[in-house]
Amino acid sequence: MKAPFCSSCTNHNEFFCGLKSNDRDVFSVNKKFHFYKKGEVIFAEGKRARGLFCIYKGKAKLSKTGAEGKDVIIRLINKGEVLGYRALLADEVYRASATALEDSYICKISKKVFFDQLSSNQLISANIIKILTHDLAKAEDNVIHHSQASVRQRLARVLLLLKSKYGLEKDGRTLTVTLTRREISEMTGTTTESVIRALAAFDKDGILNLHKKKIELVDLSKLEMLADLQE
Repeated sequence: MKAPFCSSCTNHNEFFCGLKSNDRDVFSVNKKFHFYKKGEVIFAEGKRARGLFCIYKGKAKLSKTGAEGKDVIIRLINKGEVLGYRALLADEVYRASATALEDSYICKISKKVFFDQLSSNQLISANIIKILTHDLAKAEDNVIHHSQASVRQRLARVLLLLKSKYGLEKDGRTLTVTLTRREISEMTGTTTESVIRALAAFDKDGILNLHKKKIELVDLSKLEMLADLQE
């Protein structure tokens, strides 16, 4: 696949939203275009930030090593979204690792090109402030929700998040993204065994059907009720 011009990209991107075509193409002529296989690391926690990554096609996750070496998924990324901007802006190492959830094509903008445009384009600065503010509010909400939720609540919320983030297949029920039970546990902040038991219970209750790694959401109303249930 050839590297696409940013001015003709159809992905929705809050980072470059509102930029004129010629401003976008400044990034186009200076960027690199990479292919990452499913499971391949895009950048690693602890490494110095050298550029900005934007997903053209594919899916990725941001994960951080927590207590006892257990990974915690802190964010899911879809096509059109940008990675690595916080470490780049702070001129520090990455606080999390980015990994492809499926075969992905990703554009990389160098640190120099990014800061050159940042200093000369006020719209990019405004977009960044908006994104960082949104990230902070979302992080605060996640802390509150996870600290007060049961495993069943957390799992229901994760499944609804996956539906919202990546959508459903043509049947209108099956999640388009496939995650391992361990990855789901990394999102819920619990053990893999607890996730397996909770998924089996949801399956038994007719809330979903399990087809190996594929998850079919059968009863959305019940799933939404579980997600909001106060226990």
